[in-house]
Amino acid sequence: MEVGSSMRLDELQPGGRALISEVRGKPLFISRVCALGFTPGTEVLMVRNHRRGPLIAYLRDTLVALGRPEAAGVRLLARQQRPVAEERG
Repeated sequence: MEVGSSMRLDELQPGGRALISEVRGKPLFISRVCALGFTPGTEVLMVRNHRRGPLIAYLRDTLVALGRPEAAGVRLLARQQRPVAEERG
């Protein structure tokens, strides 16, 4: 994916980084994911995304597991990718 292009959180590949651009859905859903830290301008690193089942994202110094339907409501702007090992080392 090109830097600056838009996508959903459930489309982000493992090791991929992106900025949250918006959260879409019903008010209760938006409130819940915002309370988890998924707010516009926050950087997200995808840790696990096997294309089925929940995914695991790293944001705000926290690992968060999120179901695929919920992840589809989080819109992203792509950032340049770096190896995950750089983040932890």
